[in-house]
Amino acid sequence: MASKMYGKLLPNYGDLDNVTKSAPGYRVYVLENDGGVSLQMIHADENPTTSEGSAVFLTVDEAKELIGGLQDAVDRAEPKNANHKSRGTDC
Repeated sequence: MASKMYGKLLPNYGDLDNVTKSAPGYRVYVLENDGGVSLQMIHADENPTTSEGSAVFLTVDEAKELIGGLQDAVDRAEPKNANHKSRGTDC
């Protein structure tokens, strides 16, 4: 059985505050399932219990590589001190 490790409703990069009312964002999930890692995205307007959305499978080594890429992006963004407000909500 899959175990949810992370779940957030995150904004659409092109319209962070959904000013157009047409970009509500995406539900992003990280799950562990039978020794693999699943990264899933579901459009905010879709029902997360009935929609498959889009999902990718990562091995442990691939997931560690993804974490490294995320850490590199965080390290590069942090000193820019952009002061973006948090728009993500738990889901």
